[in-house]
Amino acid sequence: MIPGTRDHWLADILRWSPATGPKAWQVTAAMLGLTVPILVGVVTDHVSLGVAAAIGGLALGGAAQESQSLLLQASTLTAALVAGCAAILTGTFIVHQGSLIIVAVPALAALAGLVGSVSRPMARQSTRFIRFTIIAANLSAPEIKPLGVLLLFFLGAMWTLSLSLLLRAVFGRAKRAAQASSAAVQDPRPPTTLLFKRWLRSLSTFSGWQYPLRIGWCLTAAETVAWVWPGQHGQWIALTVAIVLDRSPVAPPTRLVERALGTVLGVVFASLLLIWTPPQLLLTIPIAALAAARPVLRAGNYTAYAAIMTPLVILLLDFDQTPSAGILLDRLMATIVGCLIAFLFGYLPWFKLFARPLGSADRIAVDQP
Repeated sequence: MIPGTRDHWLADILRWSPATGPKAWQVTAAMLGLTVPILVGVVTDHVSLGVAAAIGGLALGGAAQESQSLLLQASTLTAALVAGCAAILTGTFIVHQGSLIIVAVPALAALAGLVGSVSRPMARQSTRFIRFTIIAANLSAPEIKPLGVLLLFFLGAMWTLSLSLLLRAVFGRAKRAAQASSAAVQDPRPPTTLLFKRWLRSLSTFSGWQYPLRIGWCLTAAETVAWVWPGQHGQWIALTVAIVLDRSPVAPPTRLVERALGTVLGVVFASLLLIWTPPQLLLTIPIAALAAARPVLRAGNYTAYAAIMTPLVILLLDFDQTPSAGILLDRLMATIVGCLIAFLFGYLPWFKLFARPLGSADRIAVDQP
């Protein structure tokens, strides 16, 4: 170990990034995109429908970056929409397949991880697919058929997409001229054929298969534990693994520790909110606050970002349920087990195997959903 390395990555966990924070229109879009579908569901007494639509807002909220041009942002949001819809349809289908979920989830995640190695944008969308496939398998809406869940997700995602582009067009005019000039000096994206050739060459090496193998192995362990330990939130183990596990096995474990710490803190925070059992209309207030804080914390500190993303997902999945202390404890234990699986199976055995740099898609730090 290089002297000072440990102090460096441990300090990074609590460090606030000096990078420019999000604009007011981004915070507004993130908050309204997620909260409005829930409010509509509560007011119309169709909470599960509103939650399914809000999941679409969760998938697209923050998918694009503020520095992108309007056209590129629209392209990024559309890609996120396609990945999210594919994940929702897949997740709602495999949840009804009984014990086959032990094989289906790891196999689909490994395949998505393999395809995601083509490029950085593909890495982001494949990670989105993995996480929202697991979220869809956790969605408590038995009265809604898979195609119905897909339609609601699509409507919620389109609401967020339209809101983001509209607010960007109205309030982001001052930035467009500067972005147009900076786009001219940016390096062009590699041609698709070149990316595909690089990807095919990477498949001839073991490092080209490392992430599909790691995510598949970890999710197999997670699904097996969930099957042996049939708690109400056993699938949360798999979601924790998908959140915590990074694409790169060679980087210092900063991101793994950040994600694990933030996820555990988020579960504790969500438990404190839910054990109070507030009225559903009142519960939309912390959801709106967490959704608004999401783009701010993503730019500032990843640990804090993970700590608010986790309760946001939990509040959505458990919105129309009455949790007990036992269920919340089960969720916390599942989170800890998921973190241990990611470390023991997805990081520790692989760290020394890959001393040389990996491809750009595998070096990327992919944010949470």
